[in-house]
Amino acid sequence: MKRLEGKVATVTGSGGGIGKAIAFKLTVGRARVRINDFDAKAVEATTNEIRALAREDFACAGDVTLSTSVIVAWLRPWRHLARSTS
Repeated sequence: MKRLEGKVATVTGSGGGIGKAIAFKLTVGRARVRINDFDAKAVEATTNEIRALAREDFACAGDVTLSTSVIVAWLRPWRHLARSTS
């Protein structure tokens, strides 16, 4: 999965279930994953599990049905990326 190396993916609903499985698959493929779910505890748990794999990811709890939540979820990790890749 070399195609995913250096890519950033946002996975909504990645606090559990199919979304979490997709986030892990992308992580194994060496993508940097933005974890997003409305359940902050689930986001934290998924983030910790992915970090245990020694991969970088971004945690952002929020409800994707609210525009302000989406804006915050979108901007926060990009700021981090800009610092870590320069």
